[in-house]
Order: sequence, then structure tokens, then C-alpha cells
Amino acid sequence: MNNIFKTINFFFHNNFRLKYKTEIPQDRSNDLKEIKNTKKYKIKIITSYDDKFKNIGDITSKTFEKYAEKYDYVFENVKMPKFDRPYAWNKIKILLDEIKKNNFEYLLWVDADSYFNIYEKNISEIIDEKKEIYMAKHYCEVHKGTKYKNTKLTILRINSGVILLKSSNYNFNFLTKVWNNKKFINHQWWEQAAIMDIIGLRAEINHNLNDNIGNNILDKIKFLSGRWNSIPSRLDISMEKHNPIIIHMAGMKNDDRERYLKKNLLN
Repeated sequence: MNNIFKTINFFFHNNFRLKYKTEIPQDRSNDLKEIKNTKKYKIKIITSYDDKFKNIGDITSKTFEKYAEKYDYVFENVKMPKFDRPYAWNKIKILLDEIKKNNFEYLLWVDADSYFNIYEKNISEIIDEKKEIYMAKHYCEVHKGTKYKNTKLTILRINSGVILLKSSNYNFNFLTKVWNNKKFINHQWWEQAAIMDIIGLRAEINHNLNDNIGNNILDKIKFLSGRWNSIPSRLDISMEKHNPIIIHMAGMKNDDRERYLKKNLLN
């Protein structure tokens, strides 16, 4: 039986990947035991939510505050700006404003439907000063499907719900490009789709599986362990990680989020 699985794995590795370039280039150093950065950085943790999200955000933001206190960071729940765009875009405007202020070396944005699950891992430890942008990626099912029975195609998709940014001119220019990428204002993934377009990972937004090889911006991105952005999932292709640092309740209805928090965080 093991030989059968090895043969199947060899077939897909050497045939499917030649046809579709669908993988985000991997930083091989992440596969090894990562060297911890012991340097101290000025980091600000930021979230924002409106009154409709208050029942959830008031709970999750307490974990952001607790994490900030543990590592001597600053936390702010920024009042949600009012723009003629879906609310998810506000993170881009808020982060641009924070970079302008130039009060911190790094900015950690955490969506309000996320919370810290454990507090033992310091975000500073994963910083590589050659990188500008830090976020997680997940294997997600490609809806295009495959002709092979009992087989699912997957693709690596970034997730901007948790994102660490160096407060730099590079990122100010990067976020400005994201903000100005107006064709994605009403896309189902909003600013995340704009980011995917700009960094050249377009397969899921233009339905061309070959258009996912990325560009030179990827050289400035460090992809974090999924533990920093673990998404609870009942799907066959799970985005949930063991012992997650941050749990991100992405894709849930608010009632389900409240029940999840009551069961997993408040008890």
C-alpha cells in the first residue's frame, strides 16, 4: 500500500506541477528550525471594527491587549474610518496612516475576527530585517477541479487577515498601490485580491492556474507558519493548524463566531 501512495505522489509531483505553476515560491529556510531573532523592536498591534462587530471585537481585542502587554508592545483599537468602500479596505488606509506617523518599526495588523490563542511566541522572533511583509498562506481547493477521481487540486493562497509590516517607504508605496488597485474594491476578497494581483499570484482571481508564479515583490515577503493565522475549518482541505498562535474565524457568520468564542475562548 505504501508503494502505491509513493507512486501516486511521484506522478502528481512530476506531471501536474509541470503543467500548472501554482505554488507560491517557498523559502526553504522555513522548512528548517528557524533561528530566533532576539532583537527588541517597537511594534504596534492594530485592529479596527464597527458597531456591528462589537460583540466579537470587544472580546478578541482583549487578547491583542494582553499580548501587547506581555511583550511591551503598543495596542490600539482604531476607530473605523468611513470611506465609500467595503469595511475590509479600512486596514489599508489605517496602515498607511500609521506608516506616515513613523512612530513604530513594525505594525502588526490583526483582523477583529481573530484572537491570540497562546502567548508564548514573540512575533519579534520571526523578523528577518531583509523582509518587508509577513503573512501566512494556506492550501485551498481549486474549484476548477480535476479529471482524476477522488482527487482535489489545491493552491497556496495568501491571507491578509494577519499581516506584519515594516514601517518603511517600501511598504508605504506598496500599500498605496494596493489602495489604488480599484478594480478589486468589491471583489469577494477585497484588499486581499488587490494584494494577490500586485504580487503576481493571480490564479484564483483570473481563473488561470498558470498565472501564479509571482514577481519580485515575493523577495520582500516572508511567509509565516500557519500557526500565526489558523482558520477553523470543516472542509476536506483544512486551514487549521495544531496549537495555533492566532485563530482567525474567517468566513464564519457572526453568530457562529460568537458561539466559537464562547466555546473556545471564554470557557
